[in-house]
Amino acid sequence: MFGYVSAATSDRLTGIHRLLGNAILICVCAHVGAVFAYLLIKRENLILPMLTGKKPAALVPERLAVAGSHTAQAVIIAAVVTAILLILIYLAPKAALTF
Repeated sequence: MFGYVSAATSDRLTGIHRLLGNAILICVCAHVGAVFAYLLIKRENLILPMLTGKKPAALVPERLAVAGSHTAQAVIIAAVVTAILLILIYLAPKAALTF
């Protein structure tokens, strides 16, 4: 999508992209660390529920129980976002490469 912006803007966005990538990596490490802290300190294994998306009902307070799924909405939103991105990429102006 380089063709949509100037080289200077592209360089700025590349820097932001790298910064956000590092921020996501830090968040993932903190998340995994919290899961292991729960396992070691609270003796609550969240690893399998994180992988399966399901936790034994006996361990979930009734006020926090999930009443239903939004899978269909998630699939529709993902499809719409994917279609928009594909259109943007397909219609993107060709970038003039300069070295």
